[in-house]
Amino acid sequence: MKYSVTIPIILLLIFLFAACDKNPSGSEETPCLSGIVRDEDGRSLSGAGVHFIFVDWRNLGKNIDRIEIAEKEPVMVPMQYRLYQNYPNPFNPSTCIQFNLAERSHVTFIVYQYPGYAPVDTLVSEVMAAGCYMILWSGRNAQEQSVSNGFYPYRLTAGGFTDEKTMCIQMLDTESLAGSKPKFCTDSQGRFEIPYDHIPVGKEIPWMSETADSLGTFVVSDSVTIVLTKSGYASVEEKIKVNVHVSARHSFIMPRE
Repeated sequence: MKYSVTIPIILLLIFLFAACDKNPSGSEETPCLSGIVRDEDGRSLSGAGVHFIFVDWRNLGKNIDRIEIAEKEPVMVPMQYRLYQNYPNPFNPSTCIQFNLAERSHVTFIVYQYPGYAPVDTLVSEVMAAGCYMILWSGRNAQEQSVSNGFYPYRLTAGGFTDEKTMCIQMLDTESLAGSKPKFCTDSQGRFEIPYDHIPVGKEIPWMSETADSLGTFVVSDSVTIVLTKSGYASVEEKIKVNVHVSARHSFIMPRE
């Protein structure tokens, strides 16, 4: 009888200990980059756009890989479907993307946001004849708003063929960023939070020259520049080192213009 009472009590204590060992929400905290934005008087600023610029690209080495640019009216039908890497990459403000169709197909070409894969814009959705094609993306979404810095996967589907690659838009001046739609904004308390999957340290991306005659690989470093924009206030830039395993919180002051 003594054991039948003791064992449930021990189990209850183990359960309570495990529950106390977690954070109040009951789930593990996901590391992120967060901050609070105030004006010169110490008041919280809501609605400030939060952008970021990837800096200090680390080159893994260039490899020459000439890509022949298709003529507007190709004399030969491609033997196979193919989706090419965009060029230039990273780009600002526009980039070219070439793809080949081996036969008449219904084609969809969609640009997505990374991470999350929310559609940004559908560039093609129609039946197209076999041939070589090139499209120009100006870094705008379906509402004709300029998108902010970051990675944008693009996917071609034609018949039974599907392929996907990733491009990176990189605006370096605050004027261009101020005119783009920010991925993050400060809340009513002037706070923002950026999950680290939006700052993919170590991510390898193809590098393409403007003439598409040089192909290499770059990797995102652990440095990022946070850019804050808000009407009536001077833009603020701050370079930050990122450790994707540890949350970091920063404070920013935006002076009035």
